Amino acid sequence: MLKIGALWAGFLLLIVLSTATAVAQEPLALPNRFESTDSSVVIHYPEGWFVNEPLYGGVLFASDLLLLDRDFDDPLAPGQSILFVQIRSAGEHSQSLGIEPEAAPAKYLQAFIKQIGGYTNWQPIERSESDGVMAAGSAYGRAGWRDGKTWFARLNDDRVALLGLTTAPGERMQWEATVLAMAGSVE
Repeated sequence: MLKIGALWAGFLLLIVLSTATAVAQEPLALPNRFESTDSSVVIHYPEGWFVNEPLYGGVLFASDLLLLDRDFDDPLAPGQSILFVQIRSAGEHSQSLGIEPEAAPAKYLQAFIKQIGGYTNWQPIERSESDGVMAAGSAYGRAGWRDGKTWFARLNDDRVALLGLTTAPGERMQWEATVLAMAGSVE
């Protein structure tokens, strides 16, 4: 009887693991398409998100319509996220940061962090790749206030994207895949 129970437990574990693997490999759905008024930015984003353009030369995506009119310093409620996206030529971004246009995304991010100073507690830079887009990101946060991460991504042409994610405390990790998928969706 004990052997049969162990076999069933093993079989159930195998089913659970194969189901989890199938779910994890499912691509992230980005059914909505945003095109800026000047057609310089085309990016796909998740169902249920909202968009505001222009904002400081970029676009603001939010998981809640009310977030589009809130002050950036307001805390976010659980489940809320805001993503700022600014896509410029490598020359424009590099000039504003005082670096060479050919620099790697990590160099763009280092210059950005240096430029804005001690605004927040920055974590070590992490490099990533999604759909052939090379990126470098650094997480930040303030205890009990909000979490976030900022990336610079070199797109498949002469453009560089700045992506700034802000979430409710402790929720940054659940939104990172969405941000990287959005960076990979830029046309």
